[in-house]
Amino acid sequence: SGTIIPAPATVRKSWAIAPLDFDLSNEQKDNVYRDGKNDARDYLNVGRTWRKPDDYMKQILQIAASAIRQKMGHDGHLRLNVMLPISSDTLEVVYTFDMDHTEDCDDRLQFRKGCGACGTCWEILDYVICDLADASVTYADQWKMDKYQQRLVRRQLTSLLCVPLFNQKKIRKGGDDPDELRKSFVGVLNIDSDDDILDGFRKLVQIEDSLARHCAAMITDRLTVVRE
Repeated sequence: SGTIIPAPATVRKSWAIAPLDFDLSNEQKDNVYRDGKNDARDYLNVGRTWRKPDDYMKQILQIAASAIRQKMGHDGHLRLNVMLPISSDTLEVVYTFDMDHTEDCDDRLQFRKGCGACGTCWEILDYVICDLADASVTYADQWKMDKYQQRLVRRQLTSLLCVPLFNQKKIRKGGDDPDELRKSFVGVLNIDSDDDILDGFRKLVQIEDSLARHCAAMITDRLTVVRE
């Protein structure tokens, strides 16, 4: 018996081809093969590829949070979470640090690529800094979020920094190739606070050898390691 790979919710052009469409161009055949391969990979990898014990990842995130606090000189509210792809176009919160309060319901959030600050981070593969007070008003027009996603966001949040996570081994092999960079994408590290620390976030990412980059690399190394 075989495994049935379901067609994705977002329909690609190749999925519109009928079983009796024998006169396909080479380009159409390539598209069918590529999309089938990608969707099979996504289906088989969901929840397995980088899954680590929650307590272990919470400790790693706590180390990152302590380093960020020290660098910024910030002793107020600070949370971290890691969002990983659960399909070819959707991110979900998987690991969290200091998001156990009753006000924190956003640990259940999912975002599609290009949606919200973290989905934008995935789309552009670069840092995204978001004023969450402003985003609470512009969430639909500017961030392509729906009202249900916005309702899950902690109301007091003011500042958000999204950092892309890349497989470091793949980046070293791929160099500056944009396609290899996209293939190296692992997920998004989100750092947020009820306090207005947007300027601190900007300083974190302005330095070429930035702490945010080091924290992202540390977290990704723990996510992608095969054995502890």
